[in-house]
This record gives sequence, structure tokens and C-alpha cells, in this order.
Amino acid sequence: MSAELDATSSIQAQCEWLCEGLDSLSGPMCAAFSARMWALQDVLVRPVALPQDELWWQAWFDKLVTLLRAEPEDPMCVALAVGIARWGQASGVDEATQRLAMEALGWACRDVLPERTPPAVLGAMEVRAALLQRVWPRVARDAPRSPAAE
Repeated sequence: MSAELDATSSIQAQCEWLCEGLDSLSGPMCAAFSARMWALQDVLVRPVALPQDELWWQAWFDKLVTLLRAEPEDPMCVALAVGIARWGQASGVDEATQRLAMEALGWACRDVLPERTPPAVLGAMEVRAALLQRVWPRVARDAPRSPAAE
């Protein structure tokens, strides 16, 4: 892919271009993502106790980037969203926090790679955030219940 995209490039091409930049700056991007997530926690009605583990943050960041790379019409995109929701739920992350994570990723991208984060890419992130929200009820319904919760 070229060093720059023009305004006529598809949204998915713009997303891929951003993801290439994210890959090349994975450490700083993950740090920016986690910083934005901590800052945005205040908007949640019930803030979640997020882990301090850098590997956990890197895993979440990588999962969101993978979701951004997937075409929204591709059934694999839904499967990825379900996998992220299940992983998040197992980590104690709720639906609102999952959705907020995509917003945090968008802010981190604007902080570190503003030239690669046009409005169309932010819109694509919102589409993925909505997908995460849509699959959450299925994931929550299918989650194993502990005997104490029943």
C-alpha cells in the first residue's frame, strides 16, 4: 500500500492503512490506548476494574486492531466480535466497557497517528463498536453460570 491514501480510497483500505501504522508502532499505540481507556472510564456508570498487566492490554489492543481489519460484511467479522466479547467477559469487561474500548482506540489513533485517522476510519471503528454491542447479549446468554449465581 502506498505511503498515503487519497480521498477516494475505500474505507476498508483506509482502515488497513491505519492498521499498518498501528502494527509498526504497537508498543506506543497500546500505551496510548490503555491511557485513553483509563481516562474514559469516568464516563461509565459502573467503571470496571481493569487489569494493570501490559500483556493483557496488548492482547485487547491486538484484538481490536484485528476486528478493524475485518470487512464488516464478512461473517468472520461477527466471529471476531463474538471472540472479543467472550474474552472481555472472561476478563471482567462488560458491554459498555467493550464499546468504550473502540472509542479509546479511536482517540489513541488520533493522538499518535492523526494523519492516518480520517473521519471515515473513525466511522468504521463505530461500526465495529456497534457490532461488539450487538453480539454482547448472545455472549452473555451463552456464558457459563456459576452455581452461586443461580
